[in-house]
Amino acid sequence: ADWLLRQREIVIRDGRVDWVDELRGTPPLALQGVTLALLNRWGAHHVALTATPPARLGGPIDIRARFRHRFGQQPSDVTRWKGELYADLRDVDLGAWKRFVDYPIQLERGRGSLRTWINVDQARLAGFTADLALAGVNARLGPDIAPLQLARVSGRLSARETLLPGKVDGKPTFGANGHALRLDNFTVVARDGRALPPATLEQTWRPAANGKPEHGTLRAQGLDIGALAALAQYLPISPVQRGLLADYAPRGVLQDVGVEWDGRYPGVTGWRIRGDVAGLALKAQAARPGRAATPGFENLSGRIDANERAGSVKLDSQQFALNMPAWFAAPRMSFDRFALDARWQFDAGRQLQVDVEDLDFAQGAFTGSVSGRHVMPLTPGHGPGTADFTGNLDGFPIDRIGTFLPLATPHGLHDWLVGALQGGQLHDTTLRLRGDLAQFPFKTLDTGEFRVAGRLAGARLEYAPGHRHPDGTPLWPLAEAIDGRIVFDRARMEITGKSLRTLGVALSNVKAVIPDLGAHDKMMLEIDGAGAGPLQEFLRYVAATPVLGWIGHFTEDTQG
Repeated sequence: ADWLLRQREIVIRDGRVDWVDELRGTPPLALQGVTLALLNRWGAHHVALTATPPARLGGPIDIRARFRHRFGQQPSDVTRWKGELYADLRDVDLGAWKRFVDYPIQLERGRGSLRTWINVDQARLAGFTADLALAGVNARLGPDIAPLQLARVSGRLSARETLLPGKVDGKPTFGANGHALRLDNFTVVARDGRALPPATLEQTWRPAANGKPEHGTLRAQGLDIGALAALAQYLPISPVQRGLLADYAPRGVLQDVGVEWDGRYPGVTGWRIRGDVAGLALKAQAARPGRAATPGFENLSGRIDANERAGSVKLDSQQFALNMPAWFAAPRMSFDRFALDARWQFDAGRQLQVDVEDLDFAQGAFTGSVSGRHVMPLTPGHGPGTADFTGNLDGFPIDRIGTFLPLATPHGLHDWLVGALQGGQLHDTTLRLRGDLAQFPFKTLDTGEFRVAGRLAGARLEYAPGHRHPDGTPLWPLAEAIDGRIVFDRARMEITGKSLRTLGVALSNVKAVIPDLGAHDKMMLEIDGAGAGPLQEFLRYVAATPVLGWIGHFTEDTQG
């Protein structure tokens, strides 16, 4: 080999090479039409080889290389070479070639074309780029992984290794000093029809050095994470990663997202994520030992920029849904439109401050906008924190109030609100919430402010839900067709009806007040108003209420 690499020029045209591999014991491989050119100039070597294998293996092979070594070194010592190798393989049967070459994975079959550039430096892989277009691939990427069967795979794969200056011992480092991996316009179509649309993905890593922690980055463009998660069963990932994918079931597209971090998980000391997402979805997670419950969501679109100290998010989602089973009995909240502009600051171990610049949403005819701030202590025993929010709501369907009541709502209050408020809509509503949430609903002025006030249209009210006559009818007749206002002021609720009807009796200027919604079993309802109508209607009303028993039934024989 040394003699060969010291010749000035060697050219072979239209030759034949019989490749005999006695270690494998395979039949000789005949390469036809072999053309070889070798040019040697001091420490520089240029090689070009073209050959045609048997038709069953594929089309012509085109290999080129250029290498250098230091003056005075042994030319045949490939561990001292530095240069580039190029190979172009067309219509190759990968399954047939495995008799003659070793693959880094278990490959059963596949056919296509491959073009690659490989850079080496002192036996270290400095970098490579490969363009591939394959079809009918059947491979197994690990001994305990299901076979990967692909109808098509195409794109560009590249890698780069960080090489330390002055390290020329000829030993491979396999990226131990840092590396970069990149997929460009990479697309996969599985045999069962599942597909990963064209995407670009880049990952870099740098080891800890000179007192600095290791550093990693990941960037994705056009990556369909749902499609990637569906293919995860065929990929060599850790059991922890498989568990996370199964738990969170991610879906959506990372349009242009970048992530970077310092340190090694779980000891990450710093991180940042920023970019645009479309149609993102994650499943809600129940609380576990050492991990708090997290909400889920569907069809989230927008932009995020966050790190371990602060962040901001701007969302503009259509057909958006929140899933919060740890907070609401009806966990799924769907929105036709959901727009959010918010930011937060995190003081590790002390508090999290969330500032909502603007939250706008629509659920059919129900619309709303909210803005404000929530400061949440992160130390045990300091409660849910303080809030300062204002908002406006319109078109709220009153009979859906139970959907919006948290699981922490006292049972008595929950049952009364759900059973009493039975229909109609709430319009032109204002919301004000300010104070220490541990004192909610703020019984005194100095503890905080909670006020919801709006206009009632066509509302229905059952005064004592859950209390029934033996025949199942309400103990007190419903107040219907209420047009007026409702006000929640701290623990007090007041309904003022300009007009309403109950059992045919027309009432006006009716006021229904619960002085303390938190009184639970001792909750009191005060009603005052004026009515006009035939006497018989009033008698019928008395007969349908507990009043008849209170007065000894003396009105039963009264006629108007």
